[in-house]
Amino acid sequence: MHRFIQKTEAPVVQWIELRIPVPSIGVRLPTGVQVYFFDRMKRLFTLLCVSFVTLLFSAELLARTYFFDWSDPTSLTPSFPAPDANNRYGEYISNVAFQAGPVTFTVNDDGVAQGSQKARFLWAYMTRIVEMRAYDLSVVHIEVPDSLHISCVRFEGAKVSDVEMDYMGTDGTFTGNVWNASTQAVHSVDFFVYATINCTLTSVEVDEIASVEDLDNNEAMCTVENETRYYNSQGIEIKQPQKGTFVIKRVGNKVYKQIMQ
Repeated sequence: MHRFIQKTEAPVVQWIELRIPVPSIGVRLPTGVQVYFFDRMKRLFTLLCVSFVTLLFSAELLARTYFFDWSDPTSLTPSFPAPDANNRYGEYISNVAFQAGPVTFTVNDDGVAQGSQKARFLWAYMTRIVEMRAYDLSVVHIEVPDSLHISCVRFEGAKVSDVEMDYMGTDGTFTGNVWNASTQAVHSVDFFVYATINCTLTSVEVDEIASVEDLDNNEAMCTVENETRYYNSQGIEIKQPQKGTFVIKRVGNKVYKQIMQ
């Protein structure tokens, strides 16, 4: 005997879509009011743009680091051809005024009698990189406009310490490869070379001139903590460097060149 089971069909739910019209309200302003409103908005937008650009420019001038990358003479202003393993001896750069932003860097070696010991680029056989080489009795001169102040100078390379050279006629301290200003009114600084220097990178920190009160109360010193900062080859700080880009990395008083990994 077979039993038949009756299947119950599931109820079908139907959705009903209701559209409720929403009235729109339009307001038409008189012609004179429209002109006044849009004119005020245009002035406000212009003012905001000018303020933003001024803020960026002011922040840029407050504290900047400028670089002279001697290991790549083609990146300098003016640029020079780079020596290599096949042609180790580069061009002479005596009294050439190199420029990085507002900073001017010059090697005055008029006191060097021997012509072969004038400042020049050289491909170093041991390190296999290009160096800026200056010899004893040379004077390295760094200066900025009167509206700016040199707060710190760093030299990188095989021989660039206070053993090979010392600063002259400017209030400051020179320890290792770092010179710090002790006042806020330094527009130029000279380093007298006692022995041959081999320099691959020079970085110069520049600030705006402070008020008279700040000149009396503040002391301009470089960062000595292990704070890491990144810059491009023009000396502009990069907050978040992208992978694969060339950067100049500063950790405390040390400066490195690297490709971000």
